[in-house]
Amino acid sequence: MEAKEIAKLAQIASVLEVSGWPKPGNVHRTRNFDDMVFQDFAISAVVIGSTMEEVASQAKEIDDLSKAELGRYIFQAVNETN
Repeated sequence: MEAKEIAKLAQIASVLEVSGWPKPGNVHRTRNFDDMVFQDFAISAVVIGSTMEEVASQAKEIDDLSKAELGRYIFQAVNETN
């Protein structure tokens, strides 16, 4: 599977996760928090695409996942959502 496809699947999974209902105690399509709304999650699902593509590309090139620097990519994706 190509990195671009993996990124799209990550975006789709993120949108589907927040769209699920009911989700007790969590933001979903019919329930917002004071500081976070459904649209925040939908936008975040879109903006993480480039980071997901980057990490998928790197993962295909390495043979040892301990070298993948996944924490750095998670941090990068979180920063992209702000």
